[in-house]
Amino acid sequence: MGKEKKEKTAIPREGNLGSLLIEYRELAGYSITQMADALCLAEDTLVNLENEEFQTLPEPPYVRGYLRNYAKLAEKDPAKLINSYEALRGADPSDLDYHFKTKPAILTESKTRMSPVMGQLLLLSLLLLFIGGISMIPAVNKWITSTWNSFSDQTQQQDNSNNQDLMGSMPIPTPLGIEENTQASTEDSSTNNPQKDATTEADNKTQTNADTTKPAANTEKQQTTQKSEQITENKTPLTNDEIRLKLIFNLEVWMKIQDGNNKTVFEALNSAGTSKDLTLKKPLHFRVGNAQGLSLFVDDKAVDISSYIKGSVAKFTLE
Repeated sequence: MGKEKKEKTAIPREGNLGSLLIEYRELAGYSITQMADALCLAEDTLVNLENEEFQTLPEPPYVRGYLRNYAKLAEKDPAKLINSYEALRGADPSDLDYHFKTKPAILTESKTRMSPVMGQLLLLSLLLLFIGGISMIPAVNKWITSTWNSFSDQTQQQDNSNNQDLMGSMPIPTPLGIEENTQASTEDSSTNNPQKDATTEADNKTQTNADTTKPAANTEKQQTTQKSEQITENKTPLTNDEIRLKLIFNLEVWMKIQDGNNKTVFEALNSAGTSKDLTLKKPLHFRVGNAQGLSLFVDDKAVDISSYIKGSVAKFTLE
């Protein structure tokens, strides 16, 4: 009988995880300080992680999140880092692929239940069938038609009585001849009084002249207000070492801007859908987290920062 050969799983040794983390960080092009800024963590946490000092680190779920961020910035698969970490902290080797298995779907027996709406529809259909069956009986059909006819006769009588009451209270309309006489009398009065017509025409001319002068005054006021608004909207001139920035945050973006003396001139976590206008002196050093959500305009011109983005972090300088 041949001897059965058992395959041995390679158990990671101490130092393998730390070397992998350093390799991934250098592959992404970050120092410890830059990596801490990119992950929004303290430098001591990353140093302890790369030195495999697990007793100083938080709970394993948080550590696995740090490892995934390392692999994301280096554009690597995080399975190797997480497997090394789980083996070093004493996890069962057969359970190392727990975090990468697709969990089987839990099958539950679905019990067919009737919804309340379906129950109401069923009862309504049964009621209609019952009424239709009863109406097929001759005696019942005769009684239904007689009651319906009597009800319709009563409603017609009530409507006729109401119409008569309404018509009886209406006044008698005046004949058309009276209206014609009144119009003729007004025409005669207008012909007999030419002086009144002349005065009314003079009054109308003065009113039209006043109406024409009013829009001219209004247009002069509007022109003066528009000139004042144009003067206020003029932007202050910039010096040679100043630039005007327009920051539009389409997503939640963390941003830090430093001047030529490495002094922080702007730092904030900006919520999605907001914007910011800044006037700063050159040069300016930018560090942006979740940079895909930033739209940058320099002196009202759009600037493309996609070439500076690594992972989700962008670093660039405006001179």
